[in-house]
Amino acid sequence: MGKNYISIGIILLLGLTAYSQPIIKKNDYFKIALALPQRHNNVEELEPDLIRYKQKGYTGIWIEDDFLRWTWEKDPDQGFGGNWRLFNMYDFTFSKDKKIYVDYLTKLCALCKKHDLDIYCSFWMPKLTDELIANLEKDNPDAIGIRQYGGSPETSVPKKTLCTCKMGKGLKFIDTMVQKFMNDFPQVKGLKVAIEDNECYICDASCPNSKGTEIAEHAANLLETIQQAMLHVRKDAHFLLYPWFWQESFKQAVLSRLTGEYFVVTKMEMNSRQDIEKNIPGDRLWDCSILTDQPGPDFLEWVKRVGADHIINMTPTGTNIDDFFLANPPFPGRLYRYFKNLQANGVDKFLDFECGGHHQGANEEAVALFNENPDLSETEFLEEIAKRMFHNKKARNFAIKGWQSFDKGFACLPIGISDNGCWGNSMSGRLGFSWAMCIATPFERSCFGEKDQMHKIHYFSPYNFFTTLLSDRLSFHFNNVLKYFEDSYRNLSIADELEGSSEVSQVELAAIHGQVLSVQSALNWCAAAKFAEKSSRPNIYEDIIRKELELTEEMRNLTNKYPWLWTNNCWHPHQTPLSQRIPHWNYEKWKNTFDAKIDFLQNFVELP
Repeated sequence: MGKNYISIGIILLLGLTAYSQPIIKKNDYFKIALALPQRHNNVEELEPDLIRYKQKGYTGIWIEDDFLRWTWEKDPDQGFGGNWRLFNMYDFTFSKDKKIYVDYLTKLCALCKKHDLDIYCSFWMPKLTDELIANLEKDNPDAIGIRQYGGSPETSVPKKTLCTCKMGKGLKFIDTMVQKFMNDFPQVKGLKVAIEDNECYICDASCPNSKGTEIAEHAANLLETIQQAMLHVRKDAHFLLYPWFWQESFKQAVLSRLTGEYFVVTKMEMNSRQDIEKNIPGDRLWDCSILTDQPGPDFLEWVKRVGADHIINMTPTGTNIDDFFLANPPFPGRLYRYFKNLQANGVDKFLDFECGGHHQGANEEAVALFNENPDLSETEFLEEIAKRMFHNKKARNFAIKGWQSFDKGFACLPIGISDNGCWGNSMSGRLGFSWAMCIATPFERSCFGEKDQMHKIHYFSPYNFFTTLLSDRLSFHFNNVLKYFEDSYRNLSIADELEGSSEVSQVELAAIHGQVLSVQSALNWCAAAKFAEKSSRPNIYEDIIRKELELTEEMRNLTNKYPWLWTNNCWHPHQTPLSQRIPHWNYEKWKNTFDAKIDFLQNFVELP
């Protein structure tokens, strides 16, 4: 996906800025602030962004996603059937394609050094690839371990691992690989390491090399090995632990084996709860991610366990778990409250949320302003941001109203629904991901059902959530969201008109425009789920499809004009919706999900 706003980039390269600069700058609040760059085709595209990151108070960048060898062709080393490709340390050190990766990271390190930015690399470990497995089986078979994975003990299957048992030889290979990486890239300040998810299996007791040891000890073996390899090369290297998929037993086992300074990457509101159904009978919908305005129990436990100085929080500045594909949700006030919660708990380090990519706009200004002056009230904070972004005084007032309305609507989003007891089985739970896929997914009568279909279509497919059983409940919530989002759109439209449709005001307007269209699509999905199987009322279903076609065409036009709007760093924004296993859905025919959906609905749905 190419870069946009080249003119802004040129202005920045000339040493100017598209936004007003603060008159008074206090001491920087954030000790570590890492931006996640947007999707890019080559390193050179990033220079305008890097200049801006430095101006906005970021201390560095971090990278995780492999855009270098991502392909539309199905590749077994890409996640979820090609939806994403993560960087793998093996590719930078010993793979046959390492030159591609070495050239890329060498250039990026040099560019970061030029602009006085640190660089951190993120890896899911221990990640096997087809090439690595073949090489280990040939030259180092004792480095391969085993992990039972999936379902009950009766239904689980053995998976190959890069052995993390002390009696195997996988840890030695990992030590050698990490040391080589740190030696080859001296500019890399630190490594963020995650385990268990994304097929990064750790050996369990079933591994022949375990000799009675358990999985928690193997996790500790792995992370201790990585940290010691880093410190062997560079004593001041930063080790960032990302405990996203840790078992409870990992905490004590791992932390007791680490030495010196390390950091734990948290998500402040993870597993917090929000009651948004006071007027609806039945079990509550639960909510996580960034909606509650309160720290969750996981974050608080980590602060207590390791201390605030050792926390780096993953903060949603570019997109969020609620709408992975929609960039720049205009909620600087919500980010202000988020940072105030971090501040109240003594946390002064953060990195951008991993699935978003970092774009300019009100949220980036919120980062910059809080870094400069974290003691402002929320009212003063929004007024200062508006002053930096809008020259027209009246436009500033409407922009603030727009941000505040979006904030209110955002608080109404129903994000997680897996524990609400709608039926006996637990749901996939990731409604926050799937509702944003509504606008990119066609209606197919045969796919609607009464329950979560899990992997039958796609783990995050809207068909798992927009069912006849939940349609009324979800419709209630999305109508609440739409009421506030449409008010936000009206206000930001007026602000844009008063400002003369500047590049800055257009970013805010496009962001809310995409959100409104997506919520309207979610409401069409609620209606479609209700009427898809009711053959006695076919005209209603056809009317819904007409409305959805209009929305999709509008969204296609909007994203063609602003490609940054429909984006995702981890999950490919077009490949992911297209990879749903929908009847007649020939994803190999298309490369743009909106073109595909329009074509599909026009050709496979009977319209009068």
